[in-house]
Amino acid sequence: IANHFSSKGGGDLEGDQPLEGRIQPPNRYSEPQRIEQGKLVNSFVKDLRAIDPKAVVVAAGDFNDFNFSPTLDALRAGRALTSPMNRLPANERYGYVFNGN
Repeated sequence: IANHFSSKGGGDLEGDQPLEGRIQPPNRYSEPQRIEQGKLVNSFVKDLRAIDPKAVVVAAGDFNDFNFSPTLDALRAGRALTSPMNRLPANERYGYVFNGN
């Protein structure tokens, strides 16, 4: 399943506040939309597995969020999907460094 979840930069929504900004914790205005996208993909995977319990499903792409975020929790809920990243040591769990994060 190819994914490109909503950006943190804004688009139609107000952009998220910077992680290193003066407001802490930063407001993540775009997060609810990504969480809903994660739930939708999760539901799609469960529907596929209801038809074929042995279906091999890979969800890949740009989720525009951290591995430890509520967005990815929604994607993995009910063990619909697992993240191979979680098998790595914590200091090696990254996919892209953006502004030091």
